[in-house]
Amino acid sequence: SFDIKLTIVGSNDTSFNLSIVCQDEFSYFGSDTRNLANATITITNTQLNFKRVLQSNEKGQASVSLVAGIYEIKAQALKHASFND
Repeated sequence: SFDIKLTIVGSNDTSFNLSIVCQDEFSYFGSDTRNLANATITITNTQLNFKRVLQSNEKGQASVSLVAGIYEIKAQALKHASFND
């Protein structure tokens, strides 16, 4: 799993489309990079009382629309290493 923080700056009516690609850390630096299907992505913003749980599709992709705020994003995949920044 990994955690990152994302800050979106804007007015109350600003929306942001976030596209996420989950990649296999074992093949990331190789010539045959693979994306991870079925990775669980959790996006939270405690100030907005917002929590969204996404699942990456068969191509390892997921997307969500967010409003201005500070978000924590965590991704986890079965049988894959943990990473905390």
